[in-house]
Amino acid sequence: MANRCEIKPRLSASVEEHSHRDAVSMPHLSISEEIMIKSAMVAATFLFAVTTATAASFDCDKASTPDEKAICDTRNLNDADVRMSTMFDLATRMAAMGERDDLRAAQTRWLETRAKCNGDLACLKGAYDQRISELDKTFLDFEERAAP
Repeated sequence: MANRCEIKPRLSASVEEHSHRDAVSMPHLSISEEIMIKSAMVAATFLFAVTTATAASFDCDKASTPDEKAICDTRNLNDADVRMSTMFDLATRMAAMGERDDLRAAQTRWLETRAKCNGDLACLKGAYDQRISELDKTFLDFEERAAP
């Protein structure tokens, strides 16, 4: 009978090593805060990966405005739309009740700005870059507030 090499997982060592790395990377957070932030990041990454494979954050078959049509026809704008939409949804869920209305109002203003771009690809790219940057700052604010 041939020799078999058995691979036995070292789950406990992996968990210990993982916990140590996490504690080093975010030492100012409590374990529950760290888990919440990291879970949100994993969820955002997963949602981004899943939705990027499909389409924009809206139904491209029903796109009627020049900006929507340009987003549906241009892969990098489509991807930016999915990323921005995923970030906005996640930020809205993570925000305190009083902040959600502010986030939604800012999103509405941004959509109005985006619409003014019509089909201008450079304008649309700039609009997405700006909004994604604003949402990045929102996540940094969440992290800073979670710090003791």
